[in-house]
Amino acid sequence: AKKFIARPEHRIELHDLLGSEFLRVLQFRDNVGTTTTELINDVFPRFVQQYEAATERLVRILGVLGFHGAGSELPQVLTGLRELAELPVVGGLNVLIELRKYPALLAAFAYCLGALKAGRYDLLYKVLTTSLTNPQGSSATIVEEVFLRIDVNWKMLPNLSKKRVPLSEHLLVRFSEWMRDYSFSAKEPAQLLNMLEILGALALYSIQDTVGVLQEALKRDQPQNYVWAPFGRLCYLDNERDKLIGEVAAPQLSQQLLKAGFCRGDHHHLELSLQSLGNFLSVVRHYGH
Repeated sequence: AKKFIARPEHRIELHDLLGSEFLRVLQFRDNVGTTTTELINDVFPRFVQQYEAATERLVRILGVLGFHGAGSELPQVLTGLRELAELPVVGGLNVLIELRKYPALLAAFAYCLGALKAGRYDLLYKVLTTSLTNPQGSSATIVEEVFLRIDVNWKMLPNLSKKRVPLSEHLLVRFSEWMRDYSFSAKEPAQLLNMLEILGALALYSIQDTVGVLQEALKRDQPQNYVWAPFGRLCYLDNERDKLIGEVAAPQLSQQLLKAGFCRGDHHHLELSLQSLGNFLSVVRHYGH
């Protein structure tokens, strides 16, 4: 992928490579079963491992594209993400049906993390707010459908049974390995994932909540003075959470985010969103979820 990105004459090869990888993952997902006669505690970890093995090559390509790409790859990336995230209706066990979203989550995170490292906030926002259509005909977005969701099933993975946010913890382990193609700091994957949590929440507020909705929520008595947002490890990292919220609020970064489309380009919306997010993460930290 790096070779194709570096030379414009290879754009066709890059397009074909990306398309073939999306298709391969899509076909694999559609061939994974959603029923079992085995214990779910045995099946779930095995299916997770199989999805990751099938998706790793695509994930690593998308991470490199998010960081090194020129932006011309974005339409193809969004098309591929839609195909992965718009799931056909199938029967079976809910836990295995929901797990079919996992390749879409990995692919979206991969491109977003690369774009985040490169400071390409416009691409990041476009991915998070990409429209999807579910089989029932209603619409949603990437951040609503496949971003971080608390799922106790992830506690079935090895070493995660006592973790409060097992999916988020697992993603840190996986992306710490996969981001080595463009990130050479041992600490950077955690830092980028933490920032992505905040920007994911802001993207959700951007599409779901007006200034008025946020103001009304913030007027409520504690601990109800917030609007819900997706969350992960960051809610239990008090110092890091406060540091990153401060960075987002500072003019240097906030102006770039508003220009990219976050918080509807409205600084007041951003201020209210960060206040709501801070309140919400504090509630989760103290009261659980």
